[in-house]
Amino acid sequence: MCYSYIVTGRKLTICLGLVRVPVRHAPLIPSKAGRRAARICCRQHLAPVTTEYRCTAGGELAEERVLAYEVEGGRYVEVEREALGLDASGGRELHLAAAVVGLDPALVERTYLVWPEQGHEQAYALLARMLEATGRWLVGVAVVDRASRLMALRWSPTLAVPVLHACVYEERLAWTQVRAARAALEEVGDLPEALLRQARLLVRHLPGEVDLSAVRDEYAAELEAAIAAAAAGEPREPPPSPEEAATADLLAALRASVRDARKGRGART
Repeated sequence: MCYSYIVTGRKLTICLGLVRVPVRHAPLIPSKAGRRAARICCRQHLAPVTTEYRCTAGGELAEERVLAYEVEGGRYVEVEREALGLDASGGRELHLAAAVVGLDPALVERTYLVWPEQGHEQAYALLARMLEATGRWLVGVAVVDRASRLMALRWSPTLAVPVLHACVYEERLAWTQVRAARAALEEVGDLPEALLRQARLLVRHLPGEVDLSAVRDEYAAELEAAIAAAAAGEPREPPPSPEEAATADLLAALRASVRDARKGRGART
């Protein structure tokens, strides 16, 4: 099989009516992908420091360690996974009981790739083609990454494969910050029509297409260059800071932006 080299991923069964599609899923973006990880080091010797696992009750080094939860009275208890009554392996079935037109990307916590278990390619292809043709997102609940999660399966036009989104439950959102942002909007109220008109003009003159494949992680490249310079003992001047745009007069700034956008579009055409 063309995908037989894929050996990682957890099992999941997607149920669309009576159609069962056993798949494997793995994060689209691994948590440690891309950038180099930093270590906590001693400033004097630039050597990594160790973490001592000493018991706060007896002071001795804890040879055996477990995950425990605090309960009333300051006590801690250990909970066996089997006692949860849930399959924490991620192998629980995902029954797609609802179909929705889209989902707010703000609620997406993590994205997974899904591919078929061997022997179930046709059912997987049927599911994928149905998602592609209808443009619908299918949602359900499953235990993924040791938590009960709202999952949404959709077709990705960019990747040309189905992707699975783990969504955040509303009670886990940072509502204090959300309310602060809403209050800022409410405090300003309605904006002058002249500002809105210039903003619409600016958007209209922006480039119509952006080639995302040409976008690179500039911070990672700068970090690697700085690490190489530090390793070689060579001083490296930081790049000049971008000039801050004056925003006191929004209307003037918008008009200047529109002029620049028109010039840029004319140069491209």
